[in-house]
Formats: sequence, structure tokens, C-alpha cells
Amino acid sequence: MEQNARHPHLVLLEAEYADFEALHALSLEQEACIDQDDLPALERSIVRMRRLMDRIRVRQKNMRRGGEQAQDVCRRRRDLCDLIGQIQRLQERNQESAQRLLAAAREELRLLDSGSRAVRRYGQRALQARGERTSRLFDGIR
Repeated sequence: MEQNARHPHLVLLEAEYADFEALHALSLEQEACIDQDDLPALERSIVRMRRLMDRIRVRQKNMRRGGEQAQDVCRRRRDLCDLIGQIQRLQERNQESAQRLLAAAREELRLLDSGSRAVRRYGQRALQARGERTSRLFDGIR
């Protein structure tokens, strides 16, 4: 066991696994941000996630595949693959939630725009019905 603990791939995989666990925690945090409609916190979480992903990429460049790998290394690789799968599913859920939130916001804006147009038209019709052509609001000039 002492020899396997010193295996260079195992040391790198342990650091890799810790980063992916942090990535998983950030994915859960993003899910909460989306549910709470907290866009500033979501933005900060995305920035932290990008930094973690950069660190993972750098480490992966340093990892070389060796022909012979210890049993602990193989087991840790499988654990890492499982964790990556969980993160991927969570990110897909987060993306779907964000897309639904965006669609709802767009619909809300569309309704506000149509409401604003209706108010403008109603105001114009009311003035025309009374035979007036002046603004209903007093701006201190007219």
C-alpha cells in the first residue's frame, strides 16, 4: 500500500478528484442561484468554476498515461469518471433551468412591452375621443 500511495498518478488523481468535488459543489451552488434568481451570485460561481476548470486542464496536461498503473490508480480513475458524470448531469439540469428562466424573463418583457403599447394607444384614443391633442402629463413647459 505504501508503494501505491507514492504512485505519481495517484497523487495527481487525488488532487484531480478534490477539484472535481469542488466543481460538483459549485454546480449545486449554481442550481441554488438559479432557483433563487440570484444572478450576481451565479456570475461569481461561474467565474470560480472557470478557474477550477483551468486548474484541472493544467494538471491533466501534466498527467501522462503510463503503461503500468497501480490498482488504486485505476479505482480512483473510475471514481473520478463517476463524479464527472454526476457533474455533467447537474450542469445539464442547471442549463435547462437557466434556459427556462430566460424564456420566462423574455415572456415577461414581451408582456410588458405589449402592455406599454396598449396604454399608449388607449391614451391616444382617449385624447382623440375628447378632441384633445395635448399631453396628459405636465412637464412644466407646455
